[in-house]
Amino acid sequence: MADFKRVIITRDGQKLMSDIIAGKKNLSFTRLVISEDSIGTINNKEKEGQNYASEDVPLDGFRTINQETNELKIHAVESLAGMTNPAVEVIANVDNIQLTKGYYMRSLGLCAEDESGNEILYAYTYADQPGYMPPYNGKTTSGAMFKITVTVGNTDQVNLLSGVNYASSYEVDEIQKQLNDLQTIVGYNNGDVYGLEADFENNQFTRLAGANNLTAGKDFDNIGPWKRKRCMIDYKTGNVVAYEGDPNFSESGKLAKPVTVNSGTYSTDNEYAVMVEQPKFYYRVVPIKTTNVGNDTVLLDKARYYVSSAPHIGFKVHPAFIVNGDEVDKIYLSSYTSSLMSVNGQQSRVLASRNTNPISASINDIGGYLTNTRAINSSWNMEGLNDYALSMLLYIIEYGKFNARTLNTNELMKYRGEYDLNNGSVFVDLTYNMLDGEVRIVKNGSTTCRFTPAPKGYISRFMYADDYDWAFYPAMNKGTSLAPVGSSYDFSLKDGFGFLFSTGKPFGVKIENGNSSMVYPSRLVYKHI
Repeated sequence: MADFKRVIITRDGQKLMSDIIAGKKNLSFTRLVISEDSIGTINNKEKEGQNYASEDVPLDGFRTINQETNELKIHAVESLAGMTNPAVEVIANVDNIQLTKGYYMRSLGLCAEDESGNEILYAYTYADQPGYMPPYNGKTTSGAMFKITVTVGNTDQVNLLSGVNYASSYEVDEIQKQLNDLQTIVGYNNGDVYGLEADFENNQFTRLAGANNLTAGKDFDNIGPWKRKRCMIDYKTGNVVAYEGDPNFSESGKLAKPVTVNSGTYSTDNEYAVMVEQPKFYYRVVPIKTTNVGNDTVLLDKARYYVSSAPHIGFKVHPAFIVNGDEVDKIYLSSYTSSLMSVNGQQSRVLASRNTNPISASINDIGGYLTNTRAINSSWNMEGLNDYALSMLLYIIEYGKFNARTLNTNELMKYRGEYDLNNGSVFVDLTYNMLDGEVRIVKNGSTTCRFTPAPKGYISRFMYADDYDWAFYPAMNKGTSLAPVGSSYDFSLKDGFGFLFSTGKPFGVKIENGNSSMVYPSRLVYKHI
């Protein structure tokens, strides 16, 4: 949660309070305003060596009001730390349902109105490290609740807005529970939430919530998001014909004997896709500390990554499970790098089974083979960046770190059923328009995100963006081969369009120009609505 300074009564608020004490006026709190503006100055002696605050801060000192609410609950505090004047707690909450653009909750202003109808800024405070309020993604909401304690004159002369009642002690306790449930930054203690705090500045990684005290491997085998199963599925129907452990399962994609599944019989003559069944999960990325380096580029200095099988407040369905706007309960990731099947020298289909020599192809060739595969079943596609990011998210929480060099190389080549990750893969779901060092992410012909990273090197920071909080886009090159990530990236492509390619090491990526003569490995996915 953002760390807010002490609450300062403005000069206008002090004047109004003196009139209240003199019995000249009554006080009505009108609304709480929230802004990303920096207003006034508040120094604390224990931190800055002096007590000082700007009291001449008017309501129009907020150049931008990002959100506001007049739904206030006011609780009288009869005694607070020996203060002479009575005090009240003003409680308000906001959510992002109507929010189309995210912002940092930097400053809070409590507004009041006198009997003449003049609205003033009664009190204000701000956070040294603001919390982030993301825009609504159409699926899940985020919110924040604030409790501000301010002094007033006689609490009998504090008027409440119409329809708002005093909060009982029980209600205040319940509100506090709701505040804890929001867990915007303070963290989660739920047993079904698993997380990792990544302090990229100090190269420190800490397991959070349910992941605390767990060890990579068997401890995660039966936890929802990691409970993957390798299987063989039919290219035409998408039916699972055998799971790993079944005598009929074969990494070659061939059944040992015919099987009947869902009233269909599957023969030994056909080849089946060897895939990894991935259950749906929810995720949340909480930026704890960021640096805005300009050019629409915000870097994550410290962040918390969470996953859960349950839709907790603030969590979103991972985009890998959203197909044409609909959620799917599971998806199938290729267990191996794709191979391509040709017939009489003509393009045929993309295959997903064990192949000692996976075939790479140009972007155009991959598209042609995929078209033929989708003609059999339109739920087939090539692996997208969000599919790769899904595995990387599970990987960092399970292993408690980003740096792959400390892990067993063989484990990295077969992360929970996905083999040959070290071969890399091209992601054809997004294109990248490079212009004067700026990366523009293009989807369906429209630019959806833009940032200006250091051109290449070892990763030290990832970019943060509202719509791409699930992605690991490198943006700073101050790392080494060991810390904090241990993988390199290359965004130095000259002006023009390109495609993102994973280099074979976790989080290592490169933007290639997509020249028709260049060849790339790729992987199949199956997502059925």
